[in-house]
Amino acid sequence: MTEIYETLQFGKLEVRDEDVVVMPEGLLGFSHCRRFVILEDPAQAPFQWLQSLDNTDLSFVLIDPLLIKADYQIQVPKEEVRQLELEDPKDARVYVIVVVPQDVREVTANLKGPIVINPKKRRAKQLILTDEQYPARYPFLVELQKEELKQNPE
Repeated sequence: MTEIYETLQFGKLEVRDEDVVVMPEGLLGFSHCRRFVILEDPAQAPFQWLQSLDNTDLSFVLIDPLLIKADYQIQVPKEEVRQLELEDPKDARVYVIVVVPQDVREVTANLKGPIVINPKKRRAKQLILTDEQYPARYPFLVELQKEELKQNPE
């Protein structure tokens, strides 16, 4: 079955039931939003969008954390693996939310609150990492520029 949603960011969206990702607990601060769709636009790659279907004014920019921090690793607790119905944790897709302020050079990613998705079951959960290894506001453009300067000092 297909439903039409009128969204603030993308206008009318036609969403098939099999494309809906369910987050039973919602996102931190948005627990009432439990149904989402991930939108991909090759022109905006590597970024994707997490569009709420419960509040169509709400959407989040996503990115694969490995694209901005090559050594990013998380442990998904067994209880979350069970809730996500993951047969193998390696099947999970992991994203982080990107915050784009007015000055895009100050863009950050929330490495502390990754979203883990079971693409087969279309279930997702936002984890809140308790260790201090990853910040909630990782300035990845600044960090990528520093890495580039280290590799190409001129």
